Amino acid sequence: MGQYGLFLSALLPDIPFRRDFSLAAHTTVGVGGTADAFSPRSAGQLLSLLNLCKRCGIRFYPLGAGSNVLPCDGVFAGVVVTTSHFDRLGAEGECVTAECGVGTGKLLELCRRRGLVGLEFLAGIPARVGGLVCMNAGTREGHVGDLVESVTFARGGKIYTVGREACGFAYKESVFQHMSCVILSARFRLRQGVEGETEQNIARALERRQGLPKGKSMGCVFKNPSPDLSAGELIERSGCKGMRSGGALVSEAHANFLLNAGGATAADFYALIERVKARVAAQTGVILEEEICYMR
Repeated sequence: MGQYGLFLSALLPDIPFRRDFSLAAHTTVGVGGTADAFSPRSAGQLLSLLNLCKRCGIRFYPLGAGSNVLPCDGVFAGVVVTTSHFDRLGAEGECVTAECGVGTGKLLELCRRRGLVGLEFLAGIPARVGGLVCMNAGTREGHVGDLVESVTFARGGKIYTVGREACGFAYKESVFQHMSCVILSARFRLRQGVEGETEQNIARALERRQGLPKGKSMGCVFKNPSPDLSAGELIERSGCKGMRSGGALVSEAHANFLLNAGGATAADFYALIERVKARVAAQTGVILEEEICYMR
């Protein structure tokens, strides 16, 4: 049982609150313990929560779809802030504005209806807009940050809106990863495609993802060291395919995917990540850097 939720909930009784929120059930890797979780219904409620957390020195962790996240076992020492209520989405001309809780499927369906082109590379990625922007999610076909016009976020008790230049977008990187904040929404500038272009691009993106490993995972765990050097290839070359720690397994299909082979714990994944990094460093001299977020 968390040690902070009841205290905060007593002061903020209007914000939906859950004790013993299962991290395993709300992350794509399917491991982890529990947390106290709040689900604000409005920006006002979110600001009140973040402001109180700041005043009381309580950690918070925004959680959307739970992909690209490795939680902790046991009880999280802080509170989780879920974003499911922030799901408004709209388009004006070639611009789309999406709140942080909007999933990729809903976002791309709007783009398809409007014939807007640019974000189709996200098809099949289990994520929400907040995480997509924070992680500057992308593939070889593009990255979210390239299409962001502005981002609105909450920090402490205030709301800020910044342009793309202030977001610090780089490969799998943004300034939001280093701030104690919650992304509220993003505005994307796309382009009008020709008839059927959006659908065709989505279909191609989904087809490319067919070869990725099935099962519970965090997606790719490590960043590519350079544009012409693949983390997956380095891991495979170092003989790590099939390596396991407890229930955590390096995929035989794609070495940059670590799978929950059944009964895994977060500790199994932490251990396997360190083993893979050590093996790759010893075999190739390359120090791999994680792209996943640790929740511990």
